[in-house]
Amino acid sequence: MHCSIAMTLILSVAGPALAQDGGDDWSTPRVHLALSGGRSMFRGGDPGVFLPFQPDGDSITAGGTLAFRLARHIALEAGVAGAWGDENEGRELPDNLFLTGGFKFPVLAGRFVPYVTLGGALVTRESQDEVDEILEDAFEVNDSDPAAYGGAGLEFRLTRLLGIRGDYRYFRVFPEDVPEVAERESFGIHRILGGVTFSF
Repeated sequence: MHCSIAMTLILSVAGPALAQDGGDDWSTPRVHLALSGGRSMFRGGDPGVFLPFQPDGDSITAGGTLAFRLARHIALEAGVAGAWGDENEGRELPDNLFLTGGFKFPVLAGRFVPYVTLGGALVTRESQDEVDEILEDAFEVNDSDPAAYGGAGLEFRLTRLLGIRGDYRYFRVFPEDVPEVAERESFGIHRILGGVTFSF
C-alpha cells in the first residue's frame, strides 16, 4: 500500500520531466544524493555471559548518502542512517546509528546504473532495555564500534535529476572487549534499503 502510493507520487513528479529528457546525456552525475528506508538485520552478535550488548534482531532503518564523483567510475560517499530497535521476546532491542564513509563504483553510466560500494563505518548503539543499560554503564562498555562494509545496488534514473534505487550492504562490526569481563567477537549486519535519488 505505502509502496504503491510512493511510486505514484514519484511517477507523477517525474512524468513531465521524462518527456523532456528524451535523448539527453545520461553521464555519471557529479553529485548524487540518496534518501532510503528499509531494514537492518543484526546477525552473529555474541552477547557474552553478562553483557548482552547487541542481540540478533531486525530494525527499521532510514538514512541518506551523499556522493561526489572523483572520476568516471569512482565516487567518494558519506552517509548516515538510524536503525530503531523493535521489541523482541519482551525485550527492547538497541537503537543504532551508522556513520559511513567510503567509495561508490558505478559500473555503467545511463538510466540503469549498477554499482558496488566499499568503506568503513562507526556504529553507535544505544540500549533501550533497562537491565542492559545498567550493566553497560556499570562496566563502562563502549557504545561506539568501528566497522567495515561492502555492498551493491541498482539505480534506475527516471530523469536526469530523479531516480529510484535498491541497495544492499553487509557490515562487519568489531566491538571492543570489556577487560576482565567479556571478550567480544565481530558480528555482521545485513542492510537492505530502497529509496529515491537526486543527481546533479
